[in-house]
Amino acid sequence: MEEPMSDDAQVEVKVPYDERAETALLGDCLSDDKKSSCYLQTKTEIAADDFYLTEHVDIARAIEAVVSSGKRADPVTVGAELTKQGKLDSVGGYAYLQKLIDLHYTDADSGTYADIIKDMARRRSIARATRDVYEQSFNLAIPLSSLREALSQVLVDGSETRSRKMFDSCQEELTRVVDREKLKEERESSPRSRIKALDEIIDRFRPERLGILAGAPSTGKSSLAGWIVLKNAASDRHIPCGFVSLEMPEGEVLQRLVAGEAGVENGEIDRPNVSDQTLKAYQTALNTLSSLPVYIVDSTRCQATEDEVLNMVQLMAVVDGCKLIVVDYLQLIHSTKGNVTRAEELSRLAARLKTTAVRLGVYILAVSQVSREAVKQGNALTMQDLKDSSGLEQAADDIILLSEADGSTDERGILLCIVDKHRSGKRGRCGVEFDKQHQTWSSTGGAPALEEGKHDRA
Repeated sequence: MEEPMSDDAQVEVKVPYDERAETALLGDCLSDDKKSSCYLQTKTEIAADDFYLTEHVDIARAIEAVVSSGKRADPVTVGAELTKQGKLDSVGGYAYLQKLIDLHYTDADSGTYADIIKDMARRRSIARATRDVYEQSFNLAIPLSSLREALSQVLVDGSETRSRKMFDSCQEELTRVVDREKLKEERESSPRSRIKALDEIIDRFRPERLGILAGAPSTGKSSLAGWIVLKNAASDRHIPCGFVSLEMPEGEVLQRLVAGEAGVENGEIDRPNVSDQTLKAYQTALNTLSSLPVYIVDSTRCQATEDEVLNMVQLMAVVDGCKLIVVDYLQLIHSTKGNVTRAEELSRLAARLKTTAVRLGVYILAVSQVSREAVKQGNALTMQDLKDSSGLEQAADDIILLSEADGSTDERGILLCIVDKHRSGKRGRCGVEFDKQHQTWSSTGGAPALEEGKHDRA
């Protein structure tokens, strides 16, 4: 029988910090070199509390106070601030402030020092948070879902929440748009639908956004979501993608992906008289897929509850590095909180998915049903036709709707793809073709119809 874990058996560990990096960065901030930049002021990701040694925290706070008042930080001004706070002697006096300058190496390495300090601060934050989760795990009154959510939060950002100044956000955005090469790299590394006509409308799936892919039953919305995952993972960039399937088992999702990759008929591999050519194509596709960064989780490993799904999304983003995560589908997810309507449940879920996408810096594509009334009417869908909740259309950044068009057959679907909401971009519609047997998607030809002048800002 496994022995219970004992606190006595725990290995003594050293608190993570780097004294040299701390003294070097403080020395840079105190230097009289006019070119030196105080990272405590210009880099919002570094703050006084990121330092570990008490005297360094006090000096950093004094530097922040001096610089915030419009003065230059040097041993005299910072020493005067520490005197006012009654902490000059405890940090080592003016002699230690001058020593920090002497220990400073070169301002060219200040960014490296700042990165080291930030890394150590995050490690200490994670250590504190995981210790708290460890202690809480022995309290049986705390639900398991709460423990998992707390642990996921630790993995995401070390339990840190720090506000940002508008100036800093604007400076980062200015740097981003001026650096055209970096902007090009950002565009090329973003997930896309990989269907030419649809990409001409929606361009790409931007990070920190929630998209909804909806359609009537049997229009192929789950298949399209899988196709998008497959083609992004198989692209030159090999973009990591996750697929949370609450409707289909993992094996069925995989079989569809293999069919699309191999160009064989979906389900043909299970027939008794499968040809050698099909078997070889299937095996080749499996080998290819096994090397792709695709992560599939079904309902056997993720219960269809709000907390479980959100925890799984967080794990896929943080642990597996997924940039695009599909959740299939929304109406199967339920909240553990009672006394709420179904519409309220879905509104809350959509809002939490959006918040999660922003916090993780990923694109979440949630598959959704549409109302039965919309299907019966047979008209082109709008975002008001999303099933159960107007909260879905409010939380979503992008809404893509699939409506069956004339010419569809059992083997080949001709669909009207409508981008009814596209935050900060144009809406429009295009034709797409769905090869149901081989689970492949393509444009039907012709340019997409853009709705000129119509942009979504809400």
